[in-house]
Amino acid sequence: GIGQAIAVKLASEGARVVVNDLDEAPALATVALIRERGGEAVPCVGSVTEREFANRFVASALEAFDGIDIIVNNAGYTWDNVIQKMTDEQWYAIMDCHLTAPFRILRGNAAHRAPFMLRELVIRRRAGFKRPCRPVQRRVAGAALVRVRAAVEQEFREIHVAANDGGQERRGPALGQRVDRR
Repeated sequence: GIGQAIAVKLASEGARVVVNDLDEAPALATVALIRERGGEAVPCVGSVTEREFANRFVASALEAFDGIDIIVNNAGYTWDNVIQKMTDEQWYAIMDCHLTAPFRILRGNAAHRAPFMLRELVIRRRAGFKRPCRPVQRRVAGAALVRVRAAVEQEFREIHVAANDGGQERRGPALGQRVDRR
């Protein structure tokens, strides 16, 4: 899907990639595809919503590649329901995936002193298809991530971190564009 295409594209541009999927088979297939094309990749299987996932994900990158240059957050799903019928479980499931997980990955990156290695953060919230109405919890999570992106960009401006949403309104370099390491 979209995540595999992003991983393969980045690898084709020379990025070393930590591939995540809920299931081992798709993660290993993406790693194999990248390696077949001459790239470097390692898997980190699991749900981004698991409390310790972010630290494991960041540790995988640091162990395999000694650093993190780009973080792409492409995890997401929808659990549609109108607000009057939405359960707390639905609300928190979407918030955990679309908002809490990216926060934890950024925090895990910073905890390992890796923000000084980070050069681009892509928070991708596009679904790949247009819907006339998105559930309220996805709208709220998406709006909060816009602010997280802006805060990261402002906080790390001095160390030349670009933050964008993977869409057309880029503030930083295009996905796959080489970033000058200073």
